[in-house]
Amino acid sequence: VPEIDIWPLYAKHALNEDKEMVQAWNSDIDSILIFAALFSAVLTTLVVESYGNLQPDPQIELMRAILMQLQQNGDGSNQVQMPVPAFALTGSAIRVNVYWFSSLIVSLSTAFLGILAKQW
Repeated sequence: VPEIDIWPLYAKHALNEDKEMVQAWNSDIDSILIFAALFSAVLTTLVVESYGNLQPDPQIELMRAILMQLQQNGDGSNQVQMPVPAFALTGSAIRVNVYWFSSLIVSLSTAFLGILAKQW
């Protein structure tokens, strides 16, 4: 029985397979990083727009303060009702912002992990 050393042949084949696998993973991570970057950019614009729903409108609050000051300075005979109700957070505004911020955190975490994987 001829003696054949199979280990160098196996090592050569395994090295080629490993290189192909690493290249495939590298291209997959690149795709994930591009998607995460674009997704994070879109989410950031949505967060900026919806974050305003969590705060009262400064112009309305200024007008409310001016009206209250005028009423306090007057004789009190002609009390004017507030034309706009006081600011109150709605449940939907809170939920939407929680979802936007959660999505942004997950997207940025994915990008961070992708960068760590690329450097590894």
